[in-house]
Amino acid sequence: MGWGILLAWTSFALPHPWGWLSVPLAIVSAALPRTTGTRTGFALGLLLEAGSLVLLWSPVPPARPCTGSFEVAIEREVRAGRYEGFLRRSPDPDLLGRRVRLIAERAEVGSVVAGHGTLRAPRDPANPGGFDEARWAASTGLAGTLRLDSS
Repeated sequence: MGWGILLAWTSFALPHPWGWLSVPLAIVSAALPRTTGTRTGFALGLLLEAGSLVLLWSPVPPARPCTGSFEVAIEREVRAGRYEGFLRRSPDPDLLGRRVRLIAERAEVGSVVAGHGTLRAPRDPANPGGFDEARWAASTGLAGTLRLDSS
């Protein structure tokens, strides 16, 4: 059970540059003799590793701000003046259908908001080991934050 837990820990808990350690650990743990407990732990570790690989290959947010005409279908209100929804129109066709966080003065859940604005990618961590908004956004499918000039 220990190798599976170690494999899962390395794939999720280690900071981004060190996540590669989970692959050599998987190879080493596959070569070790197995009992029923280690088979279960190894299977759990491989399942969690596969989940982390799916998260790593999630769509990448735009590298630079994207300015233009946008249309967003509002899905939920995060807090006053901040919403989440899906892009229905965007200057960048690769962003269509992607989820964004919207900052707007007036919007209602279930409505479609259109206007001119700027879509910014999530920020990198300000401090070493700090919260990595860009990685979190990529794992949740969030393309960035859209601030509309007029809604």
